[in-house]
Amino acid sequence: AVLELNETVPLGCGRQPLCLPDFSKEDIVEALGMVIGWGTTGTSRKPGPLRKVEVDIHPDYVCRLRYQPKYDPDSML
Repeated sequence: AVLELNETVPLGCGRQPLCLPDFSKEDIVEALGMVIGWGTTGTSRKPGPLRKVEVDIHPDYVCRLRYQPKYDPDSML
């Protein structure tokens, strides 16, 4: 997720800008994506250590078939 902040965050130790690549959705189909974050994994009740996982990136039509009616291509990558 990309967060939009109302205030400027000072850069320094642990806070640096991140450059996002310039590409379209079609450029990344069939590639691997990486998800990084804290949170539950389905069985735990509280966040644990920072985790990462690689996931397949599928074209919109595959997501539409698998996740209808919840899939919204305008709000999801």
